[in-house]
Amino acid sequence: FIASMGLVVPMVFLEWFIRVPRFQKRLITYSGSRTRFPGGSDTTKGGVPSHPHLIETTITKIAILSVGGSFMLYNLKLPMFHPDRLMAIPGIGQFVREFGAMFMLVDFLIWLVHFASHKNEFLWEHVHAVHHSVLLPTPLTTAYASFADSALNGAMPFIVGAAVANPSPWVFYAILSLFVPNFVLNHSGIDNSKNPFLVRILNLGFLPFRVGANFHDRHHKMSGKEATDLGHMLSFWDFLFGTLSLKSKREVGLLTWLRPRQRHLEKSS
Repeated sequence: FIASMGLVVPMVFLEWFIRVPRFQKRLITYSGSRTRFPGGSDTTKGGVPSHPHLIETTITKIAILSVGGSFMLYNLKLPMFHPDRLMAIPGIGQFVREFGAMFMLVDFLIWLVHFASHKNEFLWEHVHAVHHSVLLPTPLTTAYASFADSALNGAMPFIVGAAVANPSPWVFYAILSLFVPNFVLNHSGIDNSKNPFLVRILNLGFLPFRVGANFHDRHHKMSGKEATDLGHMLSFWDFLFGTLSLKSKREVGLLTWLRPRQRHLEKSS
């Protein structure tokens, strides 16, 4: 339920939001790009399904993945799902420790799966390339991905993270509540610097290495199959493993004075 609402509600709301004329000044723009919406020549490499179809597909995929993920976690017999753990509210210290560990672990796993999806020919061609037919994302195109892509990039990191870290279920729910809507925000096309202050606070936008829609928008528009700018929450993994593009250096807070470890794409926006 948390995963479903965390994806569908922001998708529908933000898709409406960016289509209201007075709010479109908040969108990321590129020289030579005419529009971010369907019908623009640089929005996609191919046809994206209609909005109702995308919403229907999203709900179906999330339902299947949520049930399947819950079944996998249940069969792993993790202590986090013991009735006693479900009833126990973690203290502040425990919550902060487990949340921090899960945050870093899940974010790394999302980066790792994303990296493999670009580097491995089979995964790129048969799993991830469909999603990259969207060159200028909007919130609803978050769901424009193959089922395998949604399972690998959207579900497996949470399942593996829970199996490894075994956090309190309340910490697990908090991570879902933060990470899942962030998938939509990353595809929203809304300039990070123009997000309301409250959104930045709730989305932990003050964290070092924190990235957002500008970072992922450039990934869609410029990276293609090239494995650059892959981070979901943080640019730290891209910097650490040499997949941070030169252009993205401007979006990564404390990294603005650092050179990337490896030379990658530098294309004018």
